Amino acid sequence: MGRFWPVLGLVGLVACGGGREGAPRGPQAVRVKVTAVKPEVLEVRATAVGTVEPEHRVLVAAQEEGVVTELLVREGDRVRKGQLLARLDDRELLAQLEEAEARLSEASGQWQRAQSLVKEGLITAAEAD
Repeated sequence: MGRFWPVLGLVGLVACGGGREGAPRGPQAVRVKVTAVKPEVLEVRATAVGTVEPEHRVLVAAQEEGVVTELLVREGDRVRKGQLLARLDDRELLAQLEEAEARLSEASGQWQRAQSLVKEGLITAAEAD
């Protein structure tokens, strides 16, 4: 029985880790969840209180007064210098133009008659003016 205890002790040491050491292990794998990336519409809304100031101010005026018959642009549209923005009722202006042309024609005829009378010596140049 004297040899039994040392053999039993040796078996116990081997069982407690005195055996062969295993290969070193790397980090443990971690489970992850994978999802495919898909494009989606992202709607962003913001509410704010404030004052909006224009970058430039422009005075818009018509060369003649009149009643607007047609608007050619809308509020907020971009326009260029010289672009027609609205049409005015031009009937009154056309009537005034016709009247002025008639007066010009009559005055031209009177001037020609007066020049003719001056040439004939029937009136003086001062009377013709």
